[in-house]
Amino acid sequence: MELRILDLAQQEMDESFEFYEDQVTGLGHDFLIEILATLKRIKQDT
Repeated sequence: MELRILDLAQQEMDESFEFYEDQVTGLGHDFLIEILATLKRIKQDT
């Protein structure tokens, strides 16, 4: 199964990355790692 990320969702992820990265260096990357891990689990469960 292929997962699609809507443009609005991508924009929100980009903004969230910037927000977390501004709070603590590296936190934005941790956020993206968790997003990717969650998407991988969703894909495996379908």
